[in-house]
Amino acid sequence: MNEVRTKRDLLKTMEKMNKQSKKNKEQKEDALTFLNTAVEIGNKIFCCIPVKLLRIDHEMYQRPLQKSFKHLLDNWDSNKCDPITVNYRSDGFYYVINGQHRTEAAKIKGITQIVCDVFVGLTLKEEAELFAGQYDGTTKLNPIDSYRANIIRGEEVDTLIKDICDKYGISVTHDKAPKVLGSLTVVRNIIKPSVTNSGGKSSEARENVKIVDWIFDIFKQSGWESYNDTYNADMMQSLWYVWRNNQDELIAAKRKLVEFFKKSSPKEVKSLGNIEYPDCGHGGGIYRVMMDIINESDNMMHKTEENGKIVNMPA
Repeated sequence: MNEVRTKRDLLKTMEKMNKQSKKNKEQKEDALTFLNTAVEIGNKIFCCIPVKLLRIDHEMYQRPLQKSFKHLLDNWDSNKCDPITVNYRSDGFYYVINGQHRTEAAKIKGITQIVCDVFVGLTLKEEAELFAGQYDGTTKLNPIDSYRANIIRGEEVDTLIKDICDKYGISVTHDKAPKVLGSLTVVRNIIKPSVTNSGGKSSEARENVKIVDWIFDIFKQSGWESYNDTYNADMMQSLWYVWRNNQDELIAAKRKLVEFFKKSSPKEVKSLGNIEYPDCGHGGGIYRVMMDIINESDNMMHKTEENGKIVNMPA
């Protein structure tokens, strides 16, 4: 995608694509007609494209409309609408890579054409790379939106995350529900290779997946998969610290945690952390409770079951 784009090259590519299938023939001819009016400016090909020829691929990398959409709609100003980035696909439509909010707003406002920066014949992976990179140096995509794009373009860390989540039936979405990853950022931090490691990054990332597998398996064995707050940041971060600080007894540590977790819930463990370690914050308190469980400290010896709940007992 770094090579220089020319209008001539794009027209040739589009003509070749259009000959491969007779479907949507008239629409493809329209798309070609509008591209013929394009203007070259540097390495950009700008063209006014009818809104009816624009499509947004929500099934792949594009994110849902954000809260800012209403503000954009209410304050629409055509003079402030920068060109959107599109790619022409073989079905005869231009697919929006950058500018879906402006596109949707234009449709609602009854605007018939939008100025576009045009690509032709990019692969889905190349589209996703452009989408993921559009915010470099500006506002970042939220983690889940960039995750979807990264999966398509084969980025290593997020691909490994998808594999381990698929193994345990965990979704990576914006939903708040059981078996939904509550903190993609924490899992990325666990898996990604260290900055100082200049070589063997792929092998390091694959090795780090074992940590996530260890954490997810604890949740599974404990019967916590049905809770909404199992895969949240505090819980996973705490277990990551446990893993790092118990390298010599990971099997025993896991067994003790599972044994205790089976009689409790994520909410109850979090509450214990708040009660026993009020000055440590949510994550710090949870981690210390987990270490108490592993070390079988006196603190945890005064915890027992009452109607299936973990409660404080007098010393």
